[in-house]
Formats: sequence, C-alpha cells, structure tokens
Amino acid sequence: MSAPKALVTGASSGIGAAVAHKMAARGVEVWVAARRRDRLDDVVRAIGAAGGIAHAVELDVSNAAETAARIEAIDGDFGGFDLVLANAGIGGKAKLVGETTWQDVDTMFRTNVIGVMATLMPVVPRMLERAKAGRRGHIAAVSSMASELPLPAAADYGASKAAVSFYLECAQQDLPRRGVDV
Repeated sequence: MSAPKALVTGASSGIGAAVAHKMAARGVEVWVAARRRDRLDDVVRAIGAAGGIAHAVELDVSNAAETAARIEAIDGDFGGFDLVLANAGIGGKAKLVGETTWQDVDTMFRTNVIGVMATLMPVVPRMLERAKAGRRGHIAAVSSMASELPLPAAADYGASKAAVSFYLECAQQDLPRRGVDV
C-alpha cells in the first residue's frame, strides 16, 4: 500500500509548516502549498532531510478559480489526497468597525472563506467516489476562537472564521457517513 497523501495550504510557515513536518514524520507524503515559493522550498528540503517526502505547490488561495483547478489537477495526477487541510489564511490589521474598508473585508473573505472553499470543495466529490471503494478521505480547516468570541477590532476576521467553522460543522453532518471525515 502506498503512503497516505496530504495537501496542506499555508504551509510555508507557522501552523501549516509544523503540521506538514509532523505528517511527513509519520510517513505521509505531503504537498505543501503557499504563495512564498522560497519558503516552501525550505520546508520541502527540511522534510526531505528528516527522511520525509514533500512537494511544493506555489498557490495563492485568494485566487479561487486557480486554486480549485490546481488542487483538482494535483489530486488527479497523484492518485488522490487522503487528507486536505485548508490552513492558509490572513489576520489583517485590527480595525474597529467603521474603520474597516471594503477592500479589507474583500481580501479577508477571499482568503479566509473563499480560499478554504476553493481548497476543499474540489476534492470532496473525488473523496466520496474513492470512499465507495473503501478509501476514506479527510478534510479539515483552521478556524479561530474569534469565530465564537467577538473581539473588538476583529469583526471581519471573526466573521470570516465563523464562516469556516459553520462550513465544517455542516460538512460534519453530511460527509462522515459517506466516507469523508471532517
């Protein structure tokens, strides 16, 4: 049996890079995706030096159409992901309601909400199909306590993370009984 395969977005640093390292150390073949190719290459080298297998995918999740197409193509080219972690996100500069601009909100939601959907949605139908043959899939995304705890100067961020949490809670109702864990 081949090694499990995982895609982690936002993997050039922070949580994404740490998760990719942990997965690779456990024998998972990891595709690390983010905007910063140089940092992705560093993550791939470090995973390789530790004996793991990783591949870099330069990807900006705020470009939803490109993200969905690339992830679907990679999923098809390499036999399908067993796990996809939508980790990429932004925090933005804290601004009070009334100071936040439309551009701030647009950027936040394109990355934190639409980017998550563009990462997860292309693989779910493929995972469901593979589950019919006994191969379970798993989707996950990184949210925030700010999704449930309103904070000053964080309305756009908290709302974006609340959308992610809500999506995952709905997916948790729909997918596990059909072979995709959330």
